[in-house]
This record gives sequence, structure tokens and C-alpha cells, in this order.
Amino acid sequence: MLLCILGWGRGARAAKLKFPTTAGAPVGPVFDRPSLPLRSCGPSVCVHASNEALTPARRAFNDAWDLVVDTLRVTPPLLDGPAGGDPRLDVYVVRGLEDDIAIGREPLDRTLDRDGAPAFVLIREEVVLRGGCSLAWNAARALARASAAGVDVAETPTMVDGFARRIADLACPVAPPMAELQRTPWKGITTSGAGAALLARTLDLEYGHGYGAIGPAVLSMAINHRGVIVPQPDDELGPAHFHNHTTVFDVLSTTLSDAASSLDKVLLDVAAARATHAVGPAWEWEIPASTLPRRFAIRRGIEPMGMTFVKIDVDAPPPGDGIELDVAWDMGSRFVWHVLKLDAAGKRVGEVPVPALDTERKLTIDVRRLSGVKTLMLVGVNTGDPLNPFHPDEPPSHAHGYELGVFPGS
Repeated sequence: MLLCILGWGRGARAAKLKFPTTAGAPVGPVFDRPSLPLRSCGPSVCVHASNEALTPARRAFNDAWDLVVDTLRVTPPLLDGPAGGDPRLDVYVVRGLEDDIAIGREPLDRTLDRDGAPAFVLIREEVVLRGGCSLAWNAARALARASAAGVDVAETPTMVDGFARRIADLACPVAPPMAELQRTPWKGITTSGAGAALLARTLDLEYGHGYGAIGPAVLSMAINHRGVIVPQPDDELGPAHFHNHTTVFDVLSTTLSDAASSLDKVLLDVAAARATHAVGPAWEWEIPASTLPRRFAIRRGIEPMGMTFVKIDVDAPPPGDGIELDVAWDMGSRFVWHVLKLDAAGKRVGEVPVPALDTERKLTIDVRRLSGVKTLMLVGVNTGDPLNPFHPDEPPSHAHGYELGVFPGS
């Protein structure tokens, strides 16, 4: 069902801008194209450079086009008319970028009632000259992001980049920077490209076929279906902007529900993968079972879409062969929970599913059958304020905390 939307066609080019607008496409800023002396083109991509980086960049982007557009069926970036020389996608090899790539776009045309626009790519010269996996990965990532600039994706640049990173992994697998992510698990997973890529990777491996198709499918479905410009003089986006619906989370909530799953489950799958990763997360607490009963208050707030991890070392058999976890969280947040059982080798040997609560804010988790269990892991996700669901155009709700009581089973 997800893949059927990938073949949607689009207009050949955006019309000339007729009215000024402060409305910005969410996945690329407007800035001037560089002026470089050399240009070399393939069937769909033209590369601009000032030195010997021209040829390897052209080859890499032609290969990336074959993978991303021709094989994965990601919709090609919008044609840009005479900008850059002709309608093909333009890639500029430059120095001094903060990231390895940057995506620019043409100004928006308000008469089209959409916030998609033709895009162009900047890639760091050092990446091109170094070549290899890094060049292949960044070329595929850049193509996916250039495509998103033209499809009215109602998302943040960070989320788009995360899904583009997963698509790029098909060109050359790049290990996510888990050490960086695991140091601050309480931060929202969608606030960094690496975190959003981990979400996309989990979706692909657990709910797809493992070859990157879910990423472009979800982005293609997260299209701005209500692109009417709304005059709001006092709005922070200026006198005119777009309704950015539908988002990636909107798409996932609907499609996962249709598939008898849920976004809660996906987020808990991501949390479980982080809890058992070789690079462990920053634990809120590490508790020996022999010290129970214990009660704790969270040291920091958990951001919306952030995660929290507690490790319980079963160093002595608890009374009744069980442990009880009492969890209560702040008003204005909604947490979902799961408990993992691991043996002495760190292998998962069981789990305790926990029902999601939509109105209550406290629960007791009764964990039994601890024979052979060396470690319990409590993982939780703050899914945000239930009264104000996450939306890219709105500031996220505040970070929220929780209290935890850990007691021997009765």
C-alpha cells in the first residue's frame, strides 16, 4: 500500500515567481547558486566544479540517480528550467560547507498553492576528492533531499534528512553515530538527522522489506494536502505561509493502525534496540535488585519523542520471583513503556508488554518469572502532550519527568 504513491507525477517546472512571499519550503533555504568554471552533465544531472573533482562527482551522482530514482522510484527533483544551464538537477562542488552537503531551492511561486520548489545540491569538495563510500552515501542522501524539496513535504529538514540518510544506506551502509545518540537519549529522536535515520531504519527493517522502500514512500505520503496560503500578519513565518499537513507522524499513525500496529510500538521498538545496543544508552539509574525497595525521581525532563532507560541488575533472587515497578509521570505528557529481560550473556530472553494509557498517568508493572534473568531493562518514550500532538510548525511541548518505585514482588 505504501509503495503505490511513489509514481505520482509532477509538473515539469515551477512557474516564475509573481508575488513576493515569506513562506518557506520546509526542506531547503533560498540562496544563490555558486558560479563555477567547469560543467559536465549526464542524462539527469549536471555537475559544476572548478577542478578535477568534476568527473568523480558526475559519476557518483549518475550512480545515485540510478539507485534512488530509477530503482527505489523516488520521484525525481523538479526540473528548474534554464537555471544552472538547463532543466537537469545541478550539483555544485564547493568548499567551506558545515555539512557534507547542502540543498538550495528556487523561490516559491504563490500561484501554485504549494511549497514545493526545484532544488539544487552543494557538496563539499573534500568529500568528492576522497571518494569511496562517503561520496556514494552523500550523493544518494542529497538526491533524496532534493526530491523532498519539490513534493510539498510537511516536515522539518531534520526529519527529511533522517529518512534521506536511510535511503543513502542503500548506496553504501554507514553506521549511525550511536555513541552520540546514546549520550543524550532524553532528547527527542527527531531533533537530529541521526535520530530520525534510526527511526527510518527501524521502520524499514521491522515493517518493510529492508531495502529502503519505506523511507521514500512515507515522505511521498507526507505531502502538504492543504497548501492554501493564509494571511497572518503577526505570524512568526511572516504575512503568508502554508498549512503543513500531512506529517510523517500522521502518515505512520494511520498506516500502522491499518496494519494492526501503532506508532507507539515503533517508538518502543527503537527504544528497545537502543537499550540492547553494544553502545548502551545513558541510564537514568542502574539498580541492584538486592537493594530493593527503592524510589526515584527523574533527574531531567524527557523531551517529546525522547526516551528513558533504567537497568535493574538481578544480582539476587527477589522474594516471590518477581519485581514490581510503579511509574507515574507528569501532566501534559504521555509515556509508553516496555520491559526487557536479558540473560547473563546479554541475550533477550523475554519481555513484558505494557498497555499504553491515554488518560491515566501512572501504572504498576508486575515482572515475574525471573529464573535465568540477569538484567531487567525498563524503556520508556515520551510521545508528547496528548492534547497538543506534535507538528513541525509548532514548538514541541516541554520536557517532562516521572517517578519510579522498584519493589520486590509480593
